Amino acid sequence: MSRKEAKGNCEICDAAETCKKRIEAINNPKNNPDYRSVEGYEDTIFIHNECDSKDLDMNLKTAKDLINAGFKDIKQIVINHHIFEDGLPNQEFTIVFNDGRKVYADRKGVTGEDAVTSSFRKAIKQCDRIVIIDTRHIVKIKPDEYARQLYGRLGDFQKGIIVEGIITRGGKVFRFDKDFMLSMEKNDLKDTVRNPLVPVKEIIPDPLPDLK
Repeated sequence: MSRKEAKGNCEICDAAETCKKRIEAINNPKNNPDYRSVEGYEDTIFIHNECDSKDLDMNLKTAKDLINAGFKDIKQIVINHHIFEDGLPNQEFTIVFNDGRKVYADRKGVTGEDAVTSSFRKAIKQCDRIVIIDTRHIVKIKPDEYARQLYGRLGDFQKGIIVEGIITRGGKVFRFDKDFMLSMEKNDLKDTVRNPLVPVKEIIPDPLPDLK
């Protein structure tokens, strides 16, 4: 079944086996000539020699933000090989966790108020399990609207299509998973996400949750 027909269900997707082989091949990138390390992040960020150069600067900034946030469960971030073959997903990142998991992720740079909804839809089409919403280009954000859209994606987490969401802005990183989404009502969620979503100059430097 095609990726579009499978709607994020890897068990019935024709491309799933290829995705699995690609992610399993990411083994010890530090000693793999297909990858290069990043100065100052020699053990944590790796770039495939044939990555998408057009988005590299933005993707590298996002990878650095995630590492700099100090999440203890993240071991490495890999910027993937750019895929040109029709019918195959082209995931931007592989996030390697300390428990051995390797999970595909995509950064979605957004400029409008439908950022959360559109980012999730695009990530699912690319067969990503983690969606990274990059809000750096939005001048003003309405936290109430973001919270509403975020709560509307609860079904993606409950079905296991998406395992984690990440919002980045001005170097701040906010992570959320299914347990977090189920732990509160929509109004409580609005208050929780408010600080990371307001304009950078107004961000209150409270610690952000390290969600597992």
